Amino acid sequence: GGTLHTGWYESMKSSHPQTIQNAVKRAAFLQHQVGGSGQLQFVGQHDIPSPWTGLQGFAEGASVLTLLQPGSLLFYAGTEVYFEHPCEEDGKMITFNEPAKISWKTASADWSEFIGDCLSMKQQLDETLGEHRMLPLYDGQIIPLSGYLLQSEEGDRTQGALILSNPNTYDVSMRVEAPQYGLAQQDISLAPGESSVQFVTLTEPTHTP
Repeated sequence: GGTLHTGWYESMKSSHPQTIQNAVKRAAFLQHQVGGSGQLQFVGQHDIPSPWTGLQGFAEGASVLTLLQPGSLLFYAGTEVYFEHPCEEDGKMITFNEPAKISWKTASADWSEFIGDCLSMKQQLDETLGEHRMLPLYDGQIIPLSGYLLQSEEGDRTQGALILSNPNTYDVSMRVEAPQYGLAQQDISLAPGESSVQFVTLTEPTHTP
């Protein structure tokens, strides 16, 4: 029964592959509808727990899927350095009941390095693909991985990148393809919570989405 939500955070929190794919489909549709003007991705915000608390074992995978979407990024109050000062009443990331000061000196080196790697990859995607759009994978099909295809909207549109994460508690090895976008088979193996980014060359699609 995990396939009802299409909101981004609740879907990531569910760690349910089909639920996440529903959220990806909705996000891709909304980005297309607004012509890119509404593409601002949030990594944490004041009404929810911190990513590593709320998303637990899928915090990194969910962050990859969020950060590498087209558009701008917004980090909330030290999320990029693993800061939180949670509210005792509702678990929100930072309490409003008392002053909270970000401690930059005690930042998590591992988390900060991970965020830095994500930002470097986003820069590489932007430089390689130029203007690009997000395309959902496996519409209506149940697969154990979650993610999307990024397609360049410049030139002949054959440049792309496959973004995938494993939200499960077990290893997943499978072949991923999307002939409707011209994506040939890709062999993917991911450990629990692990993500991958593969630059791909797209061939003639079976239809134009």
